[in-house]
Amino acid sequence: MRIALNGWPLAPGAQEHAPGQGLDLAAHALLSILTELPGRAPESEFTLIHPAGDLPRLPEGVRRVPVASGSSAWARIRFEHRTLPAALRRVGAQALWTTVPSAPLRSPAPVLVPADLSAGEPLGGSAGERLQRALARAGAAGATLQHIPQDLPIQPTVGVEAVRLPPTVGTLFRPDPALGDAESLGRWEIVTPFVLTHNPPVTEIAALLAAWTWVAAGVGDSHALVILGLDRHRLHFARDLVSRLGLSDTVRLLPYVSLLDLPSLYRAASVFLGAGRPEGHELRHALAVGLPIAAPASEMVASVVGPAGYLVRPGDERLLGAACLAMLVQEDLAHALRQKALARAEAYRGAAPLLRWLGVLEQAAGDPRHSRSVLPK
Repeated sequence: MRIALNGWPLAPGAQEHAPGQGLDLAAHALLSILTELPGRAPESEFTLIHPAGDLPRLPEGVRRVPVASGSSAWARIRFEHRTLPAALRRVGAQALWTTVPSAPLRSPAPVLVPADLSAGEPLGGSAGERLQRALARAGAAGATLQHIPQDLPIQPTVGVEAVRLPPTVGTLFRPDPALGDAESLGRWEIVTPFVLTHNPPVTEIAALLAAWTWVAAGVGDSHALVILGLDRHRLHFARDLVSRLGLSDTVRLLPYVSLLDLPSLYRAASVFLGAGRPEGHELRHALAVGLPIAAPASEMVASVVGPAGYLVRPGDERLLGAACLAMLVQEDLAHALRQKALARAEAYRGAAPLLRWLGVLEQAAGDPRHSRSVLPK
C-alpha cells in the first residue's frame, strides 16, 4: 500500500510561524511513524511529502518528495490545499496520513486525521493565520476518518466517522539523559531547576500564573516557570499578566524551541504544571519522561494521567500551586509520581500503537464507502 504523510510539521520555520498550535508534538509523532513503521510494515511504501528544506535525519526506506513552499500561513494554505493534493496524485498515493488536525479540502486519497478537539478556541492572529486554521478545521471535519486517543473520555462528534486509537509519544521522549541535553538548554538560556508548562490555552494562562505566585513565594529565588508554546496573542497576554503580578524574575516565556531540543526540556524540568492542549499530548509526553504533573483534576486530565499526577480541584489556584510546590520540596513524593508516570507511559511506546493506526488506515483506504473527496464535485 502506498501511504503518503503530510510533512508540514517538519518544515523549516513551521514552529516559528505557528507556535502553540501543537505542531511540535505533531512533528515528533510524524518522526515516530517514519522511525517505527517502515521496517515493520514492509508491504507498505511510505512517502513523506514536505516543503523543501533541511529535515531531521530520517531512516532508510522513507521516500521523500520535497515541494516548493514557504513557512508562512499563506504558504501552508497553498501546501495543504493545492500542492499536497497534486503531489498525492503524482506519487499515486492510496492514503494520506496526517498528524495534525488538518486535511486538504479535496483529497484524491482517503485521509486519516486526528480529531480537532480545540475547535472551540477562537481563531486569533493575522488574516492569513485565521484563514489557515479555518480551512484546516474544514478539511479535518470532512476527512475520511478521524481518530481520537482512546484514553480520552469524549465521544465522537455526531455525523463524523471517528475511531478510538491507542495514543503514542515521540520516540525521543525517554527518561534517561541524552547526549546534547545540556547544549539544548544552553541554546535557549534555560537554567535548572525549573517547572515546565507547554502549549497552555489562553483560558488557562491566568490560572497557571496565579498558581505560580504561590510557588514563587516559596522557591522563586531558586526555581523558574518556563511557559513554552505561545502564539503572539497568548505571548502578549502572558507578558502583560506576568508584569502585573510581579513575576518577571521567575517566569520565562518562550514561543517555541527547536524540534530536537524539545525532549531535552521535558527531561530537565522538575514538574509539569497545567494540562496543555485538550488532546492530552503534552501530558502523555510528560509521563513518558517521568515528569511529575500538577494539574487541575478535569475529566480529561484525570483520564490521561490517572494516579501518576498530583491533581487538584479545578479552579483553585492555591491548591494547584501547593501541589507544584509539594513536588519540588518533597523528593519522595516526586519520585513516587515519577515511577507511576513511567509505568503509565509504557503503553505509548513501540510500534504496536502505530501498527494499529496503520491497520485502520489500510481498512479505510480499501473501503469503497469512503469518498475520495471531502467536498461534493
